[in-house]
Amino acid sequence: MFSTQIVNCQRRRGRRDFRVTTGLTVFFLCICAGLSSFSYADDVKEGTHNDMFFQSEDIFDLEYVSDVRVSPNGKQVAYVRRSNDIMTDSTRSNIWLASVDGKSHRPLLSSKKSYYSPRWSPDGKRLAYLSNEEGKPQLYVRWMDTGQTALVTNVTSSPSNITWSPDGKYIAFTMSVDAKEKPLDVKMPKKPEGAKWSPKFQYITKARYQADGKGVLDPAYTHIFIVPSDGGTARQLTSGNYHHNGRLSFAPNGEKIYFSANRSDNWEYEPVEADIFSVDMTGNIEQLTQDKGRESSPVVSPDGKYIAYAYRDDEKVMYKNSYLYVMKSDGTDAQNLTKDIDNSCLLYTSDA
Repeated sequence: MFSTQIVNCQRRRGRRDFRVTTGLTVFFLCICAGLSSFSYADDVKEGTHNDMFFQSEDIFDLEYVSDVRVSPNGKQVAYVRRSNDIMTDSTRSNIWLASVDGKSHRPLLSSKKSYYSPRWSPDGKRLAYLSNEEGKPQLYVRWMDTGQTALVTNVTSSPSNITWSPDGKYIAFTMSVDAKEKPLDVKMPKKPEGAKWSPKFQYITKARYQADGKGVLDPAYTHIFIVPSDGGTARQLTSGNYHHNGRLSFAPNGEKIYFSANRSDNWEYEPVEADIFSVDMTGNIEQLTQDKGRESSPVVSPDGKYIAYAYRDDEKVMYKNSYLYVMKSDGTDAQNLTKDIDNSCLLYTSDA
């Protein structure tokens, strides 16, 4: 069945997880300003200057590791090394490679551009990743023996959640697709030359119409795509005005992709609801779960008989645990493997 590994759990009380993002400077400046004011006052009293205190500009010297990926043979680790650019006030991501025995550690893809989301091919001979090296983020594949790199996609939106098919012939990913949604189709009169009219207004037709850092959102939905790993035209598999986000997992025969989504007509008013679905290569979608709450991050067992996933109920409380469940691949016989653990089990992997 499943050999599960709990990688990261959160305590119910007393700990919160803060992540540094592209607006990171403002947050740290506020903290550092308060801390440095006290240290500076002490230094003034003593007539000294202590460089050991954390200064506001030190934020740009911080680096950290994310998205660690072990090669199929277990000998190498590809990971994202994130640093902060003082000239653009943004985070830059590069991909580094280290041997498991610690004897080798070197940059694989490193420049002023960003390289992220490394994913090993099933045979370990290639590495897929995302980069904005040529402008908009695109999907690339690198041959590890020669260092040759191929541009796989040429899409207009940013890909994410890239996932190899078991035979290594295809790569699935999610991407936002623009939607044309206007409540009224009105033909405006022609504006005379030199006329001063009021500015154009925006159509708001959705309950979720804005986001932090983005403002008012253009109508768009996230869909699942598939593309040949040696390049070609990306093909959309999912359909409908729904978001198909998060982790993707192929069936062992490569004929289906499992994912999480809320495909209810009332999805905008159900922020904690999601179910597990599958989609085949012709676009046929099948719903596997329908419990109240959020079922997410499906992972198919190597033999294709079981699916592990995270579940969180829809109880209206301040904090809820996420539990690790396993069910049969047809959606039946769901079992909670972590019901006696008072932690949220966030990451897991299947080995057997």
